[in-house]
Amino acid sequence: MNARCEGVTAREAAPRESRAEQLARSVGALAEMVKTILAADACVIAMENASPSNRVYGVPSALAEGPEANVAKLGTALLDLPAEPMVFSRLADCRSAGERSTTGLALVARLLRASSIVCLPLRLPAAKARLCVAKMSGRYTRKDLPALTAFTTQVLAVLESIHFGERLAIELARQERRQISRDLHDSAIQPYIGLKLGLEALRRRLGKEHALAADVEELIAIAAAGAGELRQYVGALKTSTAKRKTECLLSAVRSEARKFGALYGIEASVVAAGEISVPPPMQHEVIQMIREGLSNVRRHTTADRATIHLRQDEGKLLLEIINDSDGDGGNTCRFSPRSIGERATELGGRVRAERRGRHTVVAVELPI
Repeated sequence: MNARCEGVTAREAAPRESRAEQLARSVGALAEMVKTILAADACVIAMENASPSNRVYGVPSALAEGPEANVAKLGTALLDLPAEPMVFSRLADCRSAGERSTTGLALVARLLRASSIVCLPLRLPAAKARLCVAKMSGRYTRKDLPALTAFTTQVLAVLESIHFGERLAIELARQERRQISRDLHDSAIQPYIGLKLGLEALRRRLGKEHALAADVEELIAIAAAGAGELRQYVGALKTSTAKRKTECLLSAVRSEARKFGALYGIEASVVAAGEISVPPPMQHEVIQMIREGLSNVRRHTTADRATIHLRQDEGKLLLEIINDSDGDGGNTCRFSPRSIGERATELGGRVRAERRGRHTVVAVELPI
């Protein structure tokens, strides 16, 4: 990895905006527009998400710069409110709302540091959503509800358009995956199977005592493993994200490390503080990054061992692939592995490569 500087340099790597970033930018702009039109001090839009955390847009900078847990609390509190227009003011007695609703509204107001808020339901066809406008001073009353509720019709129309674009992109990606799975089955798996059968026939002809028998058996194992990995990949492409079972990330990484060591004789150890939970699509991408990183160790260095570090910290997955350097202390060429960098960018993350003493490290940071 370090000696040949494979991939692209950090300067050459052009970051691409992920779909999640595009959605965040669009909905965030909508929240800012609503805030301006309504002369509010803050406007937040929360949408239910399939991942462990909900999506919250338009978060004021004071809250965004604080603990990430507060943003998650804000999203949960908004989405837990009843699907009806609600008003809360620290300056008024909220006996009209139930105790649970009042508690939720008070939490939202506290997190936004607002004196008064209005929470309105946004009835999207495929997701629960809430719009919240806030005043840092002053007070909303129930008399404000009719005009604000009527305004949500226009907000909902824009949000539905954004949401439709998101669903369309997901469906197009799903169709593309199905096409790729068919192409892989016909163009990649079958040749692997043919290669394996040919090698097995050659092995039988050589006999047990032949000097090349062990080498041919190793090639058979590599061909079988390659075909198996492709079958798993094709199966994952055919299966919708919602139907995939969540598997243990740490177990999958350890399995990959064992398989790599058995095939290539390079010891790959896994270091992690504990189990890490990520959505199934992200797990697949992480495994692919690890495969590419270990492949780089095998192809571009003389290292006989590698280490995979995994940890989860403040809503981020941190992955490091470390190997012994080739001993060329003067070679400090900076590079960014192309395939790993592209996958990380698609997930809204980043990758960097660096030397730490006599080790080369590829570090990946991904939002969860």
